[in-house]
Amino acid sequence: MPDHLGADQRKTKEDKDEDKPIQALDEGDIALLKTYGVGQYSKAIKSVEEDIQNGVKKVNELAGIKESDTGLAPPALWDLAADKQTLQNEQPLQVARCTKIINADSDDPKYIINVKQFAKFVVDLGDQVAPTDIEEGMRVGVDRNKYQIHIPLPPKIDPSVTMMQVEEKPDVTYSDVGGCKEQIEKLREVVETPLLHPERFVNLGIEPPKGVLLFGPPGTGKTLCARAVANRTDACFIRVIGSELVQKYVGEGARMVRELFEMARNKKACIIFFDEIDAVGGARFDDGAGGDNEVQRTMLELINQLDGFDPRGNIKVLMATNRPDTLDPALMRPGRLDRKIEFGLPDLEGRSHIFKIHARSMSVEKDIRYELLARLCPNSTGAEIRSVCTEAGMFAIRARRKMATEKDFLEAVNKVIKAYAKFNEQPLQVARCTKIINADSDDPKYIINVKQFAKFVVDLGDQVAPTDIEEGMRVGVDRNKYQIHIPLPPKIDPSVTMMQVEEKPDVTYSDVGGCKEQIEKLREVVETPLLHPERFVNLGIEPPKGVLLFGPPGTGKTLCARALANRTDACFIRVIQDQNWYKNMLARYETLKGARMVRELFEMARKKKACIIFFDEIDAVGGARFDDGAGGDNEVQRTMLELINQLDGFDPHGNIKVLMATNRPDTLDPALMRPGRLDRKIEFGLPDLEGRSHIFKIHARSMSVEKDIRYELLARLCPNSTGAEIRSVCTEAGMFAIRARRKMATEKDFLEAVNKVIKAYAKFSSTPRYMTYN
Repeated sequence: MPDHLGADQRKTKEDKDEDKPIQALDEGDIALLKTYGVGQYSKAIKSVEEDIQNGVKKVNELAGIKESDTGLAPPALWDLAADKQTLQNEQPLQVARCTKIINADSDDPKYIINVKQFAKFVVDLGDQVAPTDIEEGMRVGVDRNKYQIHIPLPPKIDPSVTMMQVEEKPDVTYSDVGGCKEQIEKLREVVETPLLHPERFVNLGIEPPKGVLLFGPPGTGKTLCARAVANRTDACFIRVIGSELVQKYVGEGARMVRELFEMARNKKACIIFFDEIDAVGGARFDDGAGGDNEVQRTMLELINQLDGFDPRGNIKVLMATNRPDTLDPALMRPGRLDRKIEFGLPDLEGRSHIFKIHARSMSVEKDIRYELLARLCPNSTGAEIRSVCTEAGMFAIRARRKMATEKDFLEAVNKVIKAYAKFNEQPLQVARCTKIINADSDDPKYIINVKQFAKFVVDLGDQVAPTDIEEGMRVGVDRNKYQIHIPLPPKIDPSVTMMQVEEKPDVTYSDVGGCKEQIEKLREVVETPLLHPERFVNLGIEPPKGVLLFGPPGTGKTLCARALANRTDACFIRVIQDQNWYKNMLARYETLKGARMVRELFEMARKKKACIIFFDEIDAVGGARFDDGAGGDNEVQRTMLELINQLDGFDPHGNIKVLMATNRPDTLDPALMRPGRLDRKIEFGLPDLEGRSHIFKIHARSMSVEKDIRYELLARLCPNSTGAEIRSVCTEAGMFAIRARRKMATEKDFLEAVNKVIKAYAKFSSTPRYMTYN
């Protein structure tokens, strides 16, 4: 049995004569008594403890560990009760802001701190803080008892600010930008030179420009040039979408602007790029709308920040818009936005250069005539030319070739440029017709009121009849000719009312009739990128991000989208817009709701393995922007700008594809329609005879019908009918069989249903039965 006590200890217990007189307690005895409540050690136990401690020290020395590394004292020195008491007595530090330093150069500086914006104190530094650690405007932690500064605190920045699109150094160079030679030179002069050579301005005694406005049509290279300047100057690039600054609660947008500039000041050099600045920088109106008042507060804080920073410092501000006429004059004045740089359509040389830039990252033949391609794309933007190059790669993929040829580019030009020319329209000016002069004559005149302060006498355009216009009606006016081009409905305040999510729709291609050509196009631009992404990677092109499906109601747009999701095993999210012909309170008091729902929708889609987002009736939020200053329409525009932001933000090689459907493509905003956002437009027309016959067979195969029904005859009796109307005919034929108490529908039932349904649609349709899209 092991001897735990040791012979020496047993001897001391047995031989009382050898015990020495009791001595006074030393510090170790007192610590033991306080901690464990036991008496003093015997000398032998103390000796054993010393041996243990010496052994531990030797082990630590051999292992290279020091007691200071762990910060722990030996258990014998632990004072748990005292530590607990100390923690109870400690007071948390008070957060304050150092507003001014008095006698900063002396040995005893004083610091004026501001606590909760109403109490000011003059305080000293604590022992742990050096004078060089504290600067004016810094947040500090202050001892509540002694009122000394104990610690400097980092800036308080909202997480939503830090999550904005921040690039420490963008990967775009000047060689990646084509058709913008003049604009790049101006940007280098007003942004690059002040950041890289500030001494030139100091020697001349002038201040460099603070802000620059980049304006021009969508897709002309504004964002690309801004990123290239940031790359050249080694500056951090922060891209802010205007709609991100529109917050629900009062003061949130202004606070985000302050913290954005605070974050920029901590960078070595920083370029802040406000895209779609018209979302918050629009001209102010006295309509008393709560949402617009909050937008104005955000804009005023932006103006305050532009006035507040040093133009010779490390921050440069760029803003971009395609509607400079809507911006507030207070934002546009010199000293804030000192330079305005227009980004127009590229010329022949610029378009040829853009073709070469995009082609150098592709697998193409060497003898392609880029100047010829440029001549075939007059008035095209850089984004449209990029779409042409992508489409040329698509032609090569279809032909299963590893290189794109000149023929592919020519076919792509013919397809893409003609498609975009169909939708290239200028936005109309919104006005209100206040009075009609000589209404009964052959040449009536119309007094319109624009923005409540300008009145004009105008004529009608060729597409509008005099009976279409009434006094008090909102109208769309051509900006150039000042003619009324279209009567407008009452102000629309759409909101997303329903989202239908299907993990895998139960519709297949065999369930869709009359859309053979459209299905082939959809398979090419959506199915192939999702199922075979390597084909695009090998060719060095990006697949289309978004597709627009347009055509009359009931022609199979939604059905084709669901069948596509089924084929690709993708989650199908259908977003339906609701047009309310009254003033919805949402537009005035919850200005962020539409944009927030768009962000959360894409966030949900990113979590899916593959996802198709289908925006039905997209014209409810994607309509062309007008200058009427209405709060509801402004909210619709913010929702659309957030949708554009999300389209720009996701990877086209990723798991998300966006489809949008409308029967009014002419009303959509050009910024939404440009290449890089909605790259393909697929028209769904009325089905032909073969298509109508196929639709009859599809619906009849799920019914109990006779075998000898002549579906081609039924199709001939339904000219100009949509798939939805044919489905209604089949349902009505079944109803005739039910009324007659028969188990099967006959051809006679179908003939009677055609006679009833088609005539009913023709009788009650107050609008043309179909529209021609050309």
